[in-house]
Amino acid sequence: MQNRNKQNIKVIDVSHHNGTIDWAKVASDGVKGAYIKLTEGTTFLDKKSYDNYIGAKNAGLRVGFYHFAHADNDPIAEVNFFLNKLGSMKVDLPHCLDLEENKGKTKAQVTAFAVRWMEYIERKTSITPILYTG
Repeated sequence: MQNRNKQNIKVIDVSHHNGTIDWAKVASDGVKGAYIKLTEGTTFLDKKSYDNYIGAKNAGLRVGFYHFAHADNDPIAEVNFFLNKLGSMKVDLPHCLDLEENKGKTKAQVTAFAVRWMEYIERKTSITPILYTG
């Protein structure tokens, strides 16, 4: 992991769990970008994703979206759901796979899920994704 440094830009991640965000205040605190939760699994759309997208963009922040993975699903189905819900929203940051739970799968199975998800989304979008995990 990269060490914290005053030269690093500040990018936050947000979801519906954060409630209503004062994006002007966020930007005035030196934040330069936001990763916004868009989807989870193959059925959950974050109800605040579009409002957060508009708020962050209007505050001048760079925006990216993340997908909270369910490693017990088909990664291709998860990517397709994510891209469908992304629609015409424009991203400034790479797509992100948020992989925090193994859902009862082995390390090898979770790794295979992540690799398939990331390779497939890169093929579909020509954007190299990033992985967020513990």
